[in-house]
Amino acid sequence: MTQQPGYGGDVLEFTENETEWFAIHRLWKLNPEQKRETRIHSSRVLDHYITHGCINVEPEVYEKLKNCCSSEPLVITR
Repeated sequence: MTQQPGYGGDVLEFTENETEWFAIHRLWKLNPEQKRETRIHSSRVLDHYITHGCINVEPEVYEKLKNCCSSEPLVITR
């Protein structure tokens, strides 16, 4: 859970250390100049580089992930 605006309240955390944490969260839209909503739907792979470690997903995708995966450890692989 985060109280920071723009994340929709909860996040699926996948790593944390003393200075930072990374998570899957709903698409953050509080800075319109970043055009995140347009970029997430772009066919250009480089447009999808939206954040510095977190994974931004559409709200519908987030809810599906939360419903299926929030009770199990979340492992991100490449």
